[in-house]
Amino acid sequence: MCKDHSNKKFLLPEMHIPDCVMPTASISPSSVTLMEGSDINLECRTSGTPSPDVSWDLGNLVTSYQYNLKQHYTTLKMINVSSNDTGKTILCTAENIVGESESSVILVVHFPPKITFLGQAVLDHHWCIPFSARGNPKPKLIWFYEGAVLNETDFIWTSIHLAYDSEHHGCLQLDSPTHLNNGQYTLLAKNEYGTDERTVSAHFMPDPWLGK
Repeated sequence: MCKDHSNKKFLLPEMHIPDCVMPTASISPSSVTLMEGSDINLECRTSGTPSPDVSWDLGNLVTSYQYNLKQHYTTLKMINVSSNDTGKTILCTAENIVGESESSVILVVHFPPKITFLGQAVLDHHWCIPFSARGNPKPKLIWFYEGAVLNETDFIWTSIHLAYDSEHHGCLQLDSPTHLNNGQYTLLAKNEYGTDERTVSAHFMPDPWLGK
């Protein structure tokens, strides 16, 4: 509530204040999906009285960028967009003495799979061949044993332990493997943009007939 010169109360929204308008901000395009390595131009248009100050909040953006500030709008150009920026939020803020307004857009960057890690088998609760893979859309993971497709069962299966944005960390888990499971394991990751594969040698126990 406010009071006028005669001490009469009235609601603040009913009060007319000249040259005093809440700012607005609007980013276009409102959604961004693009391929890794592409360029993209964003525009943020603003309004308000007094004319608001406008700024971009780009967080920890990896991609190179440049921007221009105009009176009622600002443009942002991102160059050679990095896959590491998928899922990140870009924010445009307009602010004047009345208040501030924000507009945001989330980057969705598509890129082919990349297996970033494939380690030696380790024994935890089960035997685990650890791996990390990236890709967007989410890559399909296929295992091969000695060159043949490995059919997963209740005793050998893929387990994803951690997934965020476009990264997936997990294990090929083996329940009580024997010498018959020793050999070369290959992980293939694929999506509509490509494939990647890596191979690791696993040794779980000696062959009782050969002693190694």
